[in-house]
Amino acid sequence: MVDNDTHRVVVVSVDVEPDVAMFVEGRAGLEEGLPRLADLFRRLDIPADYYFTLDAAQLVPDFLRERVANGGWFGSHGVRHAPPYYAREPASWQ
Repeated sequence: MVDNDTHRVVVVSVDVEPDVAMFVEGRAGLEEGLPRLADLFRRLDIPADYYFTLDAAQLVPDFLRERVANGGWFGSHGVRHAPPYYAREPASWQ
């Protein structure tokens, strides 16, 4: 999106959920990836909104406190995501 000939506008919304077992095991995405992503946005001066499921927010309370202390914002998009097709398959399939 461009607001004029010299400035580009970047709009970022980050959907944050616990790590999905089909991609990784553990909490590396939340505990390591999320702070790194936020730091990248900060260094590039890109404002970002974060939308958490409640179960993800409970795992990273310090991240949320830091966002708010620095004038950031976050929202909620439900308690958790538990798609039935993930639950029906063994972890090795996921």
